[in-house]
Order: sequence, then structure tokens, then C-alpha cells
Amino acid sequence: MDEEEENRLFTVPVDYIYDILDESTLQIDIAKDFLLEILDHTAMHEDVLFHTSEILYANLALSRLTEAEIETAARRVHPETDEEEYILTAQVLQALQTLLLSKYYANMGLSKISYSLSLH
Repeated sequence: MDEEEENRLFTVPVDYIYDILDESTLQIDIAKDFLLEILDHTAMHEDVLFHTSEILYANLALSRLTEAEIETAARRVHPETDEEEYILTAQVLQALQTLLLSKYYANMGLSKISYSLSLH
């Protein structure tokens, strides 16, 4: 990322940031419980442990990042939609995207081996 890109600012709807935080908090609880279950079963496929750990890490990082942004990021009202938005730096937006993709692919990996961390 060059210096010009690093200095760019982006807006993200406030509701979207809170949705990320809520989903991450829920998946942290589920992943913790599932990890305890996995560790009790030594015959469990090691990919299950790998993907679950990755999901837990990504959600913990997302939770901490979104909480920090909620406390410190500037807000504005979008002039056309009157929707409240956070103003984020390129680095923060890139970190959010990376963590969300990591979590997505880890969930896909679990799904391929017939496991899920979704509540039914």
C-alpha cells in the first residue's frame, strides 16, 4: 500500500460495525465451547481444531478491533441517506476485510468436513 492509499479514509455504516461485533461475540462463545469439546476427543480430525482455532482468533481480533473503533473512530452522517457512519483509515478497513475473509474461509473449511459453528 503506497502512502497515498494509506492516507485514504473510508466510511462504514455504524450498524455494520455493530453487526460485526455482535456476530464475533456470538461466534467467540460458540468456538470456545466447541474447542473444549474437540480437545476432549483426541480422535477428532485435526482440521476441525485448525479451522475452529482460526475462527476463534479472527473473531477475537474482530471484536477487539471493532470495539476500539467504536470508542475512537470519528462519526459522520451520510449527506444523502442520513445514515450514521464511522470514518476508518485504509489500514483499519484492510484489517477488517482480512479478518472477515479469514473467518469466512475457516467456516467454509469446517463446512467441507461437515462441521458448523452456527446456531440452529
